[in-house]
Amino acid sequence: MELGTTISAILNVATLGVVSLGAYLISLAKTGFEARVKAGAEEGAKVAIKNENWVRELAQELEKTRGTERQELRFKSYGALWKRLRPLAIYDSAPFDSAAAGALLRDLTDWYFSEEGGLMLTAPVREFYFALQDLLRVIAGVSGWRSERPADPRGEFADLARTKNLTGVSEVLAAFKNEDKALSLWTHDVKPLADRWHTDVKQLAADWSHLEPSQHFAVLQQVASTLRTAMTCDVESRLR
Repeated sequence: MELGTTISAILNVATLGVVSLGAYLISLAKTGFEARVKAGAEEGAKVAIKNENWVRELAQELEKTRGTERQELRFKSYGALWKRLRPLAIYDSAPFDSAAAGALLRDLTDWYFSEEGGLMLTAPVREFYFALQDLLRVIAGVSGWRSERPADPRGEFADLARTKNLTGVSEVLAAFKNEDKALSLWTHDVKPLADRWHTDVKQLAADWSHLEPSQHFAVLQQVASTLRTAMTCDVESRLR
């Protein structure tokens, strides 16, 4: 009887040991599984972040490439427009009248509808372009006027703007007088200023018959010159 009791006690102890060992092993397995799950989750998160960053970086590179391509096209487009403004150069001696205004109007319109034309104009440059076109369209239909090239077109144009209280013109002339100031303005909101310029130039077109010959050329030359400055600021601002 005592032997049976002893054996039973030993079996109980052994059973408890096995159960404890099993529980311990299960605990170890559970701990290892959780560690692997955690490690896998962390690795998955790293891969997801890496993939997201890669997609973002790829998008940035693609946008940079497209921006470079657009800039190259815009250089070509603005260069072609610049060339067509030759008749209004200060140092030219050819006369400029209603016939010349009509010819330049058609030439600029041909450029605008070319493959490398108006599609490349940014919003503010478009206002300066159409300010010149609206001026040419009106004065091409006004007969009997002539122009004389003054020694200082900018000064005469600025005086005319002050006399007629054309604040948009005066603001643009002041802003574009210095290249750094013009570029600083261009990187902010220049569109409202361009709109005011356009409005004032249309007013000058409406008053064309009342202007002097030297004022005629001063207005034409400065409206074209300001368009060239706008194109320069537009491309230069993207290089800095």
